[in-house]
Amino acid sequence: MAVEPATGDQENSDTKTATPPPPTANDGAGSNGPPTDRPDIDRCEIILLTVVFILWMLLMVHFIAVLWPPATEKNAADKTLPPKWEDVQFLWFYVFWVTREVRLILLVLSVGSLGSFIHVATSFSDFAGNNSLRARWLPWYMLRPFVGAALALMFYFGVRGGLMTSSASATDDVNVFGTCAIAALAGMFSKQATDKLREIFMTLFKTDQDRERKDKLDGQGLQITSFEPAQLQAGKATSLTILGSNFDSKAYVMFGAEKLTPAAGATATQIKVDIPAEKLVAGEVQVTVVNPADKGGSSSPVSIKVVA
Repeated sequence: MAVEPATGDQENSDTKTATPPPPTANDGAGSNGPPTDRPDIDRCEIILLTVVFILWMLLMVHFIAVLWPPATEKNAADKTLPPKWEDVQFLWFYVFWVTREVRLILLVLSVGSLGSFIHVATSFSDFAGNNSLRARWLPWYMLRPFVGAALALMFYFGVRGGLMTSSASATDDVNVFGTCAIAALAGMFSKQATDKLREIFMTLFKTDQDRERKDKLDGQGLQITSFEPAQLQAGKATSLTILGSNFDSKAYVMFGAEKLTPAAGATATQIKVDIPAEKLVAGEVQVTVVNPADKGGSSSPVSIKVVA
């Protein structure tokens, strides 16, 4: 039978300090500190994800097997198929027809996804084995095979279009083994594949210099980010280093109403000026970097504090 607490206990319950439970094995740090960051995926979920990844791998292997181009031209013997169309038997009971081009594209997608699976499986097993797998990383694991497949397809288009080779190739001239090797590596090493695609794009669309825009977005044009030192001493001559971006070699500095010429060694991200003692009066001073008119004009003023 439950016993109701006394009225006095209820009234004073908010003033009493509850005794914390003793630390358990899962608390990590014990009573002397906060518990360690524990994984939020339990063993059953890890087993389920492992099964999902294995099934995905088997599905991709099956896709590669059924999509691999036949050694002989089947259309010549099978009169029921249109010219240059080939049948693909999926999961041993569903048959659909594709052209040789579409067949190669589907094959590249499957191989790229399988290559990405190697990356996913390695990372997943490492983190699960170290008991540091986090639920917030599950979208990364789930989307990685699709990212690998997309990258493999981009590489395939680049190879077929002649962007990565000396000339474009016809369907009948495609080396299936070489194409699949590139697709698998693109899926497995997605970062390097992305860097390579970026390199190709920059080579194709390279310009001599960036086109100057009249109204640049914040953070892209001339700006001041910080000072060294962060504040100045009144009545004491000081060398001030201004840090920022897109400073021109012919820029000068407006310290309040005083125009200061930078010292030698100015760069696009750093300008150094010497401030005379008589210009340093307690308070706040607006600092502006001024480029030539055709190099961005003036930065937005930034205040620096002068202390007594």
